[in-house]
Amino acid sequence: MSVLTRDEAQTRAKLLDVHRYTIDLDLTTGDETFDSRTVIRFTARTDADTFVELKPAQLRTATLDGQPLDPETLDGNRLPLKNLTAGEHELHLDASMRYSRTGEGMHRFTDPTDGETYVYTQLFMDDVQRVFAAFDQPDLKAVFDLTVTAPEGWSVLANGITEHLGEGRWQAATTPLISTYLVAVAAGPWHS
Repeated sequence: MSVLTRDEAQTRAKLLDVHRYTIDLDLTTGDETFDSRTVIRFTARTDADTFVELKPAQLRTATLDGQPLDPETLDGNRLPLKNLTAGEHELHLDASMRYSRTGEGMHRFTDPTDGETYVYTQLFMDDVQRVFAAFDQPDLKAVFDLTVTAPEGWSVLANGITEHLGEGRWQAATTPLISTYLVAVAAGPWHS
């Protein structure tokens, strides 16, 4: 996995204005993986190449401005975005992501006391890439819209107030501008 260098971060910060992430997480797909769909709306200030980061179990599809990107071009944790033109762009990614058992990304555990399963995010360093695709550096702040599908009987907490939409679907209020590593999700059969 490639680590973002200072020079790469400075170059990308000069190139991009990231406006909005729309993230849809499905926590009902099994004990080992969850589904993550991300839409990133951003502006490129000039024509250039860059990349978006993610660490999927499987990258199913990716499109930039409606044009398919080859998931096979994912190199470690970087999906290249070649020949960006100056202007507005919309990037869609659909992936299966692995749960963590060691506290990185989306941690999943079963409480030995009550036997119930819970999940929560821990997104320090580069662990956001284990949950959703991102331009993963602190100075590229954006607003976040988050929707989560969770097992029946679970509640979902996030940065914004969450609303239960029915049938296991939860929607969080749009965040203010925040860095990717500050996005938080916790879900489980909480008692309140």
